[in-house]
Amino acid sequence: MRVQYIQSACVVVEAQGVRVLCDPWLTDGAFYGSWFHYPTLKCTPEDFQDVDYIYISHVHPDHLDPGTLRRLPKSIPVLVHCYSEKFVLRTLEKLGFTDVREVGHRETMPLGSDFSLEILAADDCDPAVCGRFFGCRMPTPYTRTMQIDSMAVFHSDGHTIVNANDCHYALGRHNLDYVHSKNGEIDMLLVGYSGAGAYPQCFDNLSGEMKARKSADKRRQFLEQALDYVGHLRPRWFIPFAGQYVLGGRLAALNSHRGVPEIEDLPAELAPAVRERGLASEMVLLDPCESFDLDSGAASAVFHPPDSHGRQRYTETVLAAKLMAYEGEMSIPRDQWVDLTPRLAAAQARMHQYQQRYEYFPQTNLYLDSGQEDLYSIPFDKGEVRRVPRGSECEPFVRVGLDYTLLDMILNRRAHWDNAEIGSHLRFFRSPDVYDRAVPFLMSRLHC
Repeated sequence: MRVQYIQSACVVVEAQGVRVLCDPWLTDGAFYGSWFHYPTLKCTPEDFQDVDYIYISHVHPDHLDPGTLRRLPKSIPVLVHCYSEKFVLRTLEKLGFTDVREVGHRETMPLGSDFSLEILAADDCDPAVCGRFFGCRMPTPYTRTMQIDSMAVFHSDGHTIVNANDCHYALGRHNLDYVHSKNGEIDMLLVGYSGAGAYPQCFDNLSGEMKARKSADKRRQFLEQALDYVGHLRPRWFIPFAGQYVLGGRLAALNSHRGVPEIEDLPAELAPAVRERGLASEMVLLDPCESFDLDSGAASAVFHPPDSHGRQRYTETVLAAKLMAYEGEMSIPRDQWVDLTPRLAAAQARMHQYQQRYEYFPQTNLYLDSGQEDLYSIPFDKGEVRRVPRGSECEPFVRVGLDYTLLDMILNRRAHWDNAEIGSHLRFFRSPDVYDRAVPFLMSRLHC
């Protein structure tokens, strides 16, 4: 059994001559043009024309990348979790894939005579933590397994590989007990050690000093999550992966406060922390396109840490000049900007349908800043959408700033609030600086 690390969360799991391509993101400019690879990509989608299966863990573009998937044969079977919400399924079908197989929670899919995949819903979680993470932010009951994440368990010839991709430990930890009880010793864990999101780099209410402190805290939290996974499963080996990206374009200046550990830091930070916890698990780091063989316990090549100075130079000299998806030819000229109140009112009505379903009306006031003279006030109660002068926000409030063209794309459903946030395209100002978990959930429904 073999794992080939490609880039970020993209790996190939191979056993008995059967190859499964997991979460292929093999293009640059994900999340509307802001996410880029470093080191630069060595593989292209065409290098994987002959894989036997594709596994897609969830909806985000660094896992479900249309640019990559368009360049792969549409006859390849694609394996996805059977979500209640069918966004992943519909996206793959629109891309032309003819054999998309939905796999239920804890259902095993045979891939070969002694090679199988089991997909586990990440929100098989403790109710005490529901509402803390993406997808289950409402403080009311919701349909189980309707959300966005999954983990995969590959088994062949007595070996077990767990691919945790982006699953938060607090949500997925009960799955780990199940995996242990069913499989015994875990040979390999593919575990995230970083993450995405707009906090703290996009929060204008934070000073530079505060952003630095918050990003350091966030960085430690991600490393702790990786340690929790390793400590729970106690695999023989683990590969830190996923969430590896650099912001480009006009957002390149935000990189320093993303709070994301870099892979070259892990030998000095993550590996010693594993030993300090008394864990025997061995960390495996691979260069892009290199592999690790579970039978021999050996990597195909020695790991070469990326050059942090080279990353900085590449960002400043190449990536900083990139345009976002809503810039350049797609940008709506300022002299064509119009009053968005009618469209926002229609979007608010749609959002209110979800609020009524959950019977939840936050006290936080929401304002949108699209670069026009006034702000748009979007009440979560029965109030009407209206334009208000800058500086007239009423506490508690969240002000969200974004490019006018991007807002137009979101309202037209050519872009989505969640992906815009993950891509660092939104600027936030919270007063007071308190997180209301319902606000981003409801905003995700604010479109026509």
